[in-house]
Amino acid sequence: MAILSDERLAICIDVLLPKVETKVRVSFEISAGVVVAAGTGSMEVKTEVAVAGKVLYGEGYNEKNMEGFLARRVGGVGQGWVEGVRELRGKLVATGRKGKA
Repeated sequence: MAILSDERLAICIDVLLPKVETKVRVSFEISAGVVVAAGTGSMEVKTEVAVAGKVLYGEGYNEKNMEGFLARRVGGVGQGWVEGVRELRGKLVATGRKGKA
């Protein structure tokens, strides 16, 4: 976990997949800010979550697909990221080695 600024926080998770001799890194960057509604002047906190996936070594999994998979799971608000990472791990292990059944 790293505090990037007053409004941003990054969480990085390394996932080891021993069966396919691969390690991937999943990152969530959470941003928060105060938004003032036009006309009413009411304030609310707006959050955004950016997801990144990277293969550190091993199988050449599609990083954009990993990011898309996780982005759909967390839904922009950052809920369900633990389950999303767990599901991604299972999906990558089930995919197995490229070129092998």
